[in-house]
Amino acid sequence: MQREYQQALSQPGVTTGADVENAVDASLAAQGITTTTGGTTDQSGNITITPRPPNPCNDVLNAATWDHERVHQQTQQSLEALHGAGTSAFNNAWNDATNWVNDDVNAYRAEIDFWTNFKSSCSACGA
Repeated sequence: MQREYQQALSQPGVTTGADVENAVDASLAAQGITTTTGGTTDQSGNITITPRPPNPCNDVLNAATWDHERVHQQTQQSLEALHGAGTSAFNNAWNDATNWVNDDVNAYRAEIDFWTNFKSSCSACGA
């Protein structure tokens, strides 16, 4: 996914976060890949995790999604501290394609780190 986001910046006309998401979705669809959204973080920093049926596996998926979304939340908080909540400067920075891509690359890195640590923990206890 990180590569998909980085490649989106090379698409003509990709200047906003929505443009990035559309380019990523189109690229994945062209490859026959369907995705779902596990969570979102809005411009106010509110995290929403997509409801999944309660079970131990979904609990782990939700934890990985939280780690991903927390990166977006930290970015939102940093931009708000820098530009002020709801200002034009904040909105421009929040929706800037390059910032969007960097944020998603970092969020997927956090998710990869989560799964790497999870796998190590499971191996360490013999699971």
